[in-house]
Amino acid sequence: MQGTVTVPAGITPTGPLYVGFFNQNTSTVYGARIAAPVVGANAYTVYVPSDSNPDYINFAILDQNNDGLINAGDVTDTGDKSPGLAITTPLTGQNPALPTANSTATVATQYQQNTTSGGSNSTYALNFGVREANKLPVAVTLTSGPNMINPIDIGACYGCGNTQFDLYSYIGVVVPTVGDTYNFTVTYSDGSQDTGSTVNGKVTAFGTTGAIVGASDLATNLSPSATSSTSVTPTFTWTYPAGASSANYVYSFSLSDNTGNNIWQIPSNNSNFNGFTYSQDPTATLVWNTDPIPGDNSSPTGNLNTSTQYNWNIQVQDTNGNQAQNSTWYQP
Repeated sequence: MQGTVTVPAGITPTGPLYVGFFNQNTSTVYGARIAAPVVGANAYTVYVPSDSNPDYINFAILDQNNDGLINAGDVTDTGDKSPGLAITTPLTGQNPALPTANSTATVATQYQQNTTSGGSNSTYALNFGVREANKLPVAVTLTSGPNMINPIDIGACYGCGNTQFDLYSYIGVVVPTVGDTYNFTVTYSDGSQDTGSTVNGKVTAFGTTGAIVGASDLATNLSPSATSSTSVTPTFTWTYPAGASSANYVYSFSLSDNTGNNIWQIPSNNSNFNGFTYSQDPTATLVWNTDPIPGDNSSPTGNLNTSTQYNWNIQVQDTNGNQAQNSTWYQP
């Protein structure tokens, strides 16, 4: 595998540059160490085993304090949430990007359609995120943007890996607009501060559609639904939306009882994966106790109960974190 890592102008390298590929299935890293990186392009070559599943994530880490850890002051793209890469042949042009900002802001949209025994409804939500980049954020405030009360302080996300501040907000039937801009004030551990002129996020189109996420992006024909089946170990099926096979999308599945207890979730909570791809489940079928993600080993807890109502959903997510989720109920 070959490519280049560009150290942006304005960043003076004071430590080694690590670049390579992380296998999400085996949790194995294959990398190269560039002892004296330079501003501009740094070429690398890394040898990795063949893997036909989209398990690899290309990464780069500029270890500014040369302590072998990813911590405050280091420059890294390890927070990337793009789909994994299958590697079956030598590739060139694998060029992970190092950030130039002190922190990065994202605004993801979610469209939800929910069917219960009482009827159906649909709603929109906004998911704001401010993530550590070249400095360590310690306080974040959303200062402006449409469809939100502001200013509002944003809490830290614990267990997210990288230092990150998250805010999830339902906005009801209000439809966001591609390009809606939200500004943030971010305070860092060194006492410095950035404002909305440098830390802001925009609503993006869903995948390659060019439009805001909506009903046309949902998985449909969810089955079983209501009392359509007597099985306590059902096979779940659905119809993929148009363009489902695009590498821009990953899918997830969740099944819970009517009190919110999780029965089965793909990917699992402790998974290294963001979801399964169309190629991993092209038939849109989940057989009971069968996980489409190799190595994830997600399995349901026991069998279903004929006296209990369950809720399950299929969610599709693009590379910007925008989501479309269709949920239904089932009682065997």
